[in-house]
Amino acid sequence: MGLFSKASGLDKLAERYPASREPEWIQRKKNVMIGSVRYRRCSDIGLETEGLYLAINVPTAQPRTMLIPWSHLKVTGKTKIYWESATTLSAGEPEIARISMPDNLFKYLEPYLQAVGGK
Repeated sequence: MGLFSKASGLDKLAERYPASREPEWIQRKKNVMIGSVRYRRCSDIGLETEGLYLAINVPTAQPRTMLIPWSHLKVTGKTKIYWESATTLSAGEPEIARISMPDNLFKYLEPYLQAVGGK
């Protein structure tokens, strides 16, 4: 993924939070923004009790998968991704990257974040 994955923070996220398997609950081919880079319809988002599963599947590169612990995610604000309302999360302590996802997906994360005080 090269330049974009470095600029967005995706490389650092995948290195720090590697995922060993896919979760049972997963939504495929979704829009996600990491840093200022938009990954359109190439992101899989899943939920585990341990954290947020995220896989970026750009056709020209090896997939990047990660499992970010809920305690390492904090809501930081609102934005838009392709004209959809979205919520932005800070990932990592200290922050490694910001992850934004449409609110229709974020609603599934809220209970997990509230349980650890991330919202």
